[in-house]
Amino acid sequence: MQGSKGNKQLERDGPENERGEKLASPANQPLVGSAFGRVALIAALALVLIAGVSVGAVAIIKNTNFGNSSITTGDAANSNSPGNSALATNANGVVNFIDAPGGAGHSNAITISVNNLQTPPTGSQYDAWFIDSSTKHVLALGALTLKDQAYTLTYSDNGVNLVGLGDEIEITLEHGAATKPAQDALLSAMFPTQAFIYVRHMLYSYTTTPGHVGLLVGLIEQARLLNAVAHALTTNPNAITTRCIAQAALDIMEGKAGADYAALPGNCSAMGVAGSGDGFGLLGANGYIAVTQAQDLLANSQPDATSLIHEHSRHVTYGLQDMNTWLTTAKQDALALLSNPANHAKAQELATLANHTLFGVDTNGDGKIDYVPGEAGATISYQHGQFMTAMVLSPI
Repeated sequence: MQGSKGNKQLERDGPENERGEKLASPANQPLVGSAFGRVALIAALALVLIAGVSVGAVAIIKNTNFGNSSITTGDAANSNSPGNSALATNANGVVNFIDAPGGAGHSNAITISVNNLQTPPTGSQYDAWFIDSSTKHVLALGALTLKDQAYTLTYSDNGVNLVGLGDEIEITLEHGAATKPAQDALLSAMFPTQAFIYVRHMLYSYTTTPGHVGLLVGLIEQARLLNAVAHALTTNPNAITTRCIAQAALDIMEGKAGADYAALPGNCSAMGVAGSGDGFGLLGANGYIAVTQAQDLLANSQPDATSLIHEHSRHVTYGLQDMNTWLTTAKQDALALLSNPANHAKAQELATLANHTLFGVDTNGDGKIDYVPGEAGATISYQHGQFMTAMVLSPI
């Protein structure tokens, strides 16, 4: 995203957590004997020896994990042994959903970073899987690679919003190329069941939006369209074009339910003004801002909401509130331009506020746009909505 404020750095914060567990090994039992004579001693020792061999054999059998299927002889690296679990005893990691850089789509990439994983056995690698626990569908994300002392992976699919495809990430130790997990998970992370219903409404799908797009998806796309339409006002267009831009801006802001909504006159297309929004509207009780805010609050109020959801829900709210403030003024500017298209001050203000709505604004001059009241906008709300999907990987 580019604009007068779009090139400023947007700060992020990230989660931390870890959980470890150690495997205990059984202690040896001491042997105790008594002297009742040479024959009795020999007999007792023989019995103890026989019992010891028997116990040892049972212990070997009990401590051998054959998994769900037989293990090929010599394939120790791929067995579900306590030694494999020990590879991840002190490991911790994080999963994030992002927009693939340079691609087209929303939440169409997953990044994984895991610290403190031990080096896998020769011929084996750590693989990641995205699982739908209800349907048991498994999406292979690929093998993690070591980079800067962490095992990392980035998976992307430009055509798919991945937030809706599953609810659990697993990391397994696999031997050779794997198309599905053959072993038990060493680390896992899962979306919070109740809170994530509303997070998905914001990022993946909502029942009443055009095309059932996620609310934050629709919100940022309409903010982009408004900024593109309003930017044309900075070129000092003629009166007809200015009125076309003003009406298009009103349509995007209010939606079809708005009192000022009107189809663009036919000559607007000839003037290069065609975008008038998806009809849902950014403002109003049933527009993107208000409905997104309601879902954000619902996600934050669920009993299983994580600390990350609590934190980033607040930042989503900051962006939505700033958008509402700026767009309320921008709406009045657009109405003024319909009446007086020569009002250059209103034209400039509308273009500026549309830019703020999309990118936010650096109000304190520190060279960056922060997720704080007065600076946030659609981009902050969208990104921090994605941060609400972050999951912490922990050892099983």
